[in-house]
Amino acid sequence: MTSTISKTKRSIFQMPVKLHNVTIVIALLYTIGMQGQLNDNLSAVKNMYEVIQKNRITSEEIKTLTPNINWKQISNSQEVNERYTITFSAILQNEWRGISFQTLEFQETEKNKILVTGNVSGKQPTECEGVKTTFQHLWTLKDGEIINFNEY
Repeated sequence: MTSTISKTKRSIFQMPVKLHNVTIVIALLYTIGMQGQLNDNLSAVKNMYEVIQKNRITSEEIKTLTPNINWKQISNSQEVNERYTITFSAILQNEWRGISFQTLEFQETEKNKILVTGNVSGKQPTECEGVKTTFQHLWTLKDGEIINFNEY
């Protein structure tokens, strides 16, 4: 009889511990999954800047990689002097050469949104002088795929 009571007490006391462990495991898996999604999103955005800077991709290839974005509709939130401001859409239209991104900072502002700030420098083919501008790009992603872009 003592062994039955001991077994019952042991299983009653072990049950909450087991449920607690299951809860912890589920929470860890969810956190790892969310971190994996963030890493996928960050990787997709970082890769975009890397391939543009290294001239490894054409504007048509970028359009192919981001089929859900109509790049022609992207415009700046403010009027800019295109001679002294390097916009992402101008880069995609091959209006700038020798593109170089500096001091890039990547920040997840909310779920599936990555804000990138930094400086970009380059030169227009018809100009002798280079230009350096500051930018803010907000990328929206879904499952590591870019679905929206805003430039400020």
